[in-house]
Amino acid sequence: MKADKLLILLFVVLMQLSAKAQHEADIWYFGDFAGMDFRSGNPVALTNSAMSQAEGCASISDKEGNLLFYTNGITVWNKNHSVMQNGTGLMGHPSSTQSGVIVPKPGSNSLYYIFTVPAEIGTDGLRYSVVDMSLDNGLGAITNEKNVFLISPTEEKVTAVKHKNGVDVWVATHLWNSSDFYVYLITKDGIQEPVLSSTGTFHEGNFLDTHGYMKFSPDGKKLAIIVRMIDSFELFDFNNETGTISNPVTFPPYPGFLYGVEFSPDNSVLYISEYLAGSYIFQFDLSSSDPETIINSKKTIGTVSNIHLGALQLAPDSKIYVSKHDNLIGDNYLGVINSPNEVGMDCNFVEDGFYLAGKKCLFGLPDFIQSYFAADFTYEPDCFGDSTWFNLEYSGSIDSVRWDFGDPASGGDNFSNQENPFHIFSSPGTFLVQVIIYTGGSEYPIEKEVVIFPSPVVDLGNDTSLCSQNGLLLKAGTGFDTYLWQDGSTDSVYLADTSGIYWVQVTNACGMASDTIGVTFGASFDIDLGPDTSFCYGQSVLLSPGGRFYSYYWQDGSTDSVLLAGNTGFYWVQVTDSAGCTATDSIYIDAYMEFSFSLGPDTMAICEGDYVILKGPAGYSSYKWQDGSDYPDFIADTAGIYWLEVSEENGCAARDSVLLMVNIIPDDFLGNDTVMCEGGTFTIHAPPDYEKYLWQDGSTDSVFTAYQTGDYWVYVEDSIGCSGTDTISLSLFEPPQLSQSGDTLMCPGDTLILSPGEGMLYYKWNTGSTDSAIWVTEEGDYWVEIGTQCGIFTDSIWVELYSNPDFSLGADTNICGDEKIILSAGGGYLSYLWSDGSQDSILTVYEPGTYWVDINDGRCMLSDTVKVDECNLLWIPNVFTPNNDGYNDYFYAVGENVTKFKMVIFNRWGVIMATLNSIEEKWDGRYKGTLCADGVYYYEAVYEEIGRDLYPVQRKVHGSVTLISEK
Repeated sequence: MKADKLLILLFVVLMQLSAKAQHEADIWYFGDFAGMDFRSGNPVALTNSAMSQAEGCASISDKEGNLLFYTNGITVWNKNHSVMQNGTGLMGHPSSTQSGVIVPKPGSNSLYYIFTVPAEIGTDGLRYSVVDMSLDNGLGAITNEKNVFLISPTEEKVTAVKHKNGVDVWVATHLWNSSDFYVYLITKDGIQEPVLSSTGTFHEGNFLDTHGYMKFSPDGKKLAIIVRMIDSFELFDFNNETGTISNPVTFPPYPGFLYGVEFSPDNSVLYISEYLAGSYIFQFDLSSSDPETIINSKKTIGTVSNIHLGALQLAPDSKIYVSKHDNLIGDNYLGVINSPNEVGMDCNFVEDGFYLAGKKCLFGLPDFIQSYFAADFTYEPDCFGDSTWFNLEYSGSIDSVRWDFGDPASGGDNFSNQENPFHIFSSPGTFLVQVIIYTGGSEYPIEKEVVIFPSPVVDLGNDTSLCSQNGLLLKAGTGFDTYLWQDGSTDSVYLADTSGIYWVQVTNACGMASDTIGVTFGASFDIDLGPDTSFCYGQSVLLSPGGRFYSYYWQDGSTDSVLLAGNTGFYWVQVTDSAGCTATDSIYIDAYMEFSFSLGPDTMAICEGDYVILKGPAGYSSYKWQDGSDYPDFIADTAGIYWLEVSEENGCAARDSVLLMVNIIPDDFLGNDTVMCEGGTFTIHAPPDYEKYLWQDGSTDSVFTAYQTGDYWVYVEDSIGCSGTDTISLSLFEPPQLSQSGDTLMCPGDTLILSPGEGMLYYKWNTGSTDSAIWVTEEGDYWVEIGTQCGIFTDSIWVELYSNPDFSLGADTNICGDEKIILSAGGGYLSYLWSDGSQDSILTVYEPGTYWVDINDGRCMLSDTVKVDECNLLWIPNVFTPNNDGYNDYFYAVGENVTKFKMVIFNRWGVIMATLNSIEEKWDGRYKGTLCADGVYYYEAVYEEIGRDLYPVQRKVHGSVTLISEK
C-alpha cells in the first residue's frame, strides 16, 4: 500500500507541473483556412485548415488537447484534415451565425453530438448528427443518426453549457416568431425532452433579425442573446440544474448591428460587438444584481478600423479573441481582450492582437461548450488516512489562492494558500471544499463536494446455525474491487452448505478487509401432539409439542408454546429450533354434546320496533349468551344471530342459536314525487312482496293507474302483520325551456350558461354538444332539442352581445413632436380604468403607443383601444424593378415637408450598396456599375421633417426593399 501511495504522489506532482484548463477547446479552426493551437498555454497560429467558413464553426479536441475533428455545420473534417466518412450534408449553413456546436456524449469515450442550425429563419430547425470516433481506424465517422430533427423554426443561434452536476450538458436554441427558448439536456441516456422557457422579447421580423450570437456564461448561471428586431440584446438568469431561463434584462437600442457576445472567465463582465454604425466593443459590469445598474455600466473598451466586427470568443488562455473583416475581405489579425475580468480600459483590448500567419478571420470563431472556460479543480486519492492532492484548473493569471477544505476538525490545516495543495481529512465523509482565486483585484470562488471514502469494511454476520436442508448465502457486499473466499472463488456471494469456517477478503482503492463466520447445520426432528381424542362439549385439552423450541405456529395463527382446544376440529402446530429446522404434527378432537335444548325456530321474524323474549332451559348450573350475559332469558329486538350455552355441574355443555330478522316497511316505497304527461296515464307500483294492499280509492292491487294529477296513497301489510303507508304526488309535465323571459343580453368577455334543466333522456344543441348545458361566449342564435318521457321538445334563444353606442375612444391617430392628444371615454359612467392606471374620464397622451380604457356603464364592463402612431410624413417602397421598362426602375423615398435626408442602403452582410444624400436622389440597383442580384436589401434613413407645430423634428427609420430585375 505504501508503494501505491508513492506512485500516486509522483503522479499528482507530475500533474501539477502541467496543470491548466480543460483541453477540449485547445485547437481552433475558423474563417478563411485559419487556426490556433493553445496547448502550450500561449496561442500558436495554424495554417493547415481545410475549411473556409464565413460564420459559424466548431472544433473539438480530446482531454489532452489533441485535435479530433472540426466542422462548419455542413462538412466535418477529421484530424488529418480530410472529410470524415459520411461527413457531408449536415444541415447547418455557411452564413449561419452559430452553424454548429459539438457536445461529447456523457459517459462515452467515442460518441459526439454535432448540433446544427440553418441560416436566417431556419425552417429546417435544430438538428443533430452523431460522430463515432471508434470508426474508420480512430478517425471517426458520422453514424446513421444524421440530421435528426428536434425543433423549428429556429434562429441562427445554438449554445451549450454543462449541467450543475458537471457531467451532463445543456444545449439551447431560440425559436422564430416566438419568445420560446428550447433547452435540451444531454445525458448518458441521450437527448432528453426539452425544457421550454417563454420569456423576453417576442422574436419576429425579417431574416436579418435572426443574426447574432447567443452564449451561456462559463459558470452556467447567465445567458445573453443578440435581439436584432429591437436593435439590442437581452440578459437572462439560467438555472443549470433545471434548465429554466428567467428574469430578462432588455438593453436600450443601438444605431448599428450587434453580432458577437461573450462573458469574462469569472462571469462578472459581458462584452458585445457592434458594426455598420462604427465598429465598437462594449463592456457591461454584471457585479450588481440591479438591472438598471448593469445597463448604465456600459463602457466602450475598443474600436477597430474594419467595417465589420464579428464573434467574441473566450479562449483557454482566459483571453477573449475578436473576429473582424471588411465586406468579407478577411483580416490577418484577430483582436484580443487581454484581461477580460477587468472593468473599463484595464481589460486591455488590442485591435491587431494575434497574427494568423497569413490566414484570415471573417465573422465567426469556433463555438464550444462554455464550461470549458470555467475554473475547476480535481482531487485524488479519496481514501481516508491518505493525503488528498488538489489540482487547480485555471488558465488565467493567478495572484494568489485560498483553500478551505470544509474540515474544521483538522484545525489550522483546514486552510492553504498553495495553488495545488494536499490535505489529510479528519474523517471519512462528504466535505464542501472551496478555493478562491485572486486575480487582478477580483475574487473567483469555486466550490464542490469532496467525498472521502473509508477503508473497506466487510461483515459476514455472526456465527450461525441452521437446518441441514437449507444452505446459507454469505454476502460480502457490493462496491469492492476484488473478492477472495477461502476456496479461491472470487464472487461477491458464497453458498455455504456444510458446517465449517468460512472467510472472505475484499479490496478497493483504499485498502483490504476480511471477515470470518462459523456455520453449523442442525439435524431434523419430530414432535407429537398425542392421539386423536374426544370429550363432551364444554371440556378442553391442553395441546403441547414441548417447550424447548425457538418458535411455534398453530393453525389459528397463535405463537404460544401450548394451545387450549375445546371445539371439534383438526389442530396442528409447526415448531422451529435454533438451527432453523422445523417439524409439524396434527390432532383431531371430537367435542360431542351429551344433551341438547332449543331456543325455538332456527329463524324468527319481528316488525320494526317489536321484540321477542328468548327463553333458556331451566335447571342448569350456568348460562352464557352471545353478549356475555348470564341470565336464563334474553330480550332480542335487533336483527342478528343469538346463541345460548348452558353447562351441567360435570362441565359438559350444550349450545343453540337462532337467527332473528326484523321486517322494515320503508317510508318511501312508492318512490319520489314525479310528473305525468298531458293526456296520459301513470302507473304507480308498490313493492310486490306484501300480503295486503289498500289504496286511497279502496282498491287492493299492488299497482294503481292514475289518470290525472294529484296525491295518491297506499297501505301495505306483510305476512307477520308489519304495516306502513306512503304517498306520491303527480304533477303535470312542463316542457323544458332555455329561457322563461325572452332573449338574453350578454356583457363582452362574459360567459353565459344555457340549460333546459337536467335529467332529460338526451340533449342535441346546434353547436354539436350533447351535454345538459353549454357555455356561450359569442353572440348568436342557440337552440336545443330535448328528449323527455313525454316526447321531444325544442327551444331556442337569441344571445346578444351588449354594446354602448355612446362609448368610443375614436379612430387611431398620430402625434408629432411635443404635441399632446386628449383621449376621452365620455362622461357619466360609474368607473374608468386607463392603461396607465389612471381613473379619470380623459387621458392626456404625449408620445406614441397603444392606449386602452375600461369603463363600467352600470350594466357591463366595456373596453376600447386606440393606437397613437408617431407622426411620419415619409413613404418608402418595399420593392422596385430596375429593368429599364420605365416602371419602378429606381428605389427612393417620397416625403412631405422633409428638409434634410440621408439614406444608406446595404446587403445582408452590411456591405454599403449606395448612399442617398437628399430626398431627390434615387438608387438604380447597381453597385460599382454592376446590377445587383435579386434579393432583399436593407436601408437606414435619417431625416428632418416639419411637424404639426411647424418646428423641425429629427427622425430615423430602417427597413428592407426587394430588388427584382427580371422583365
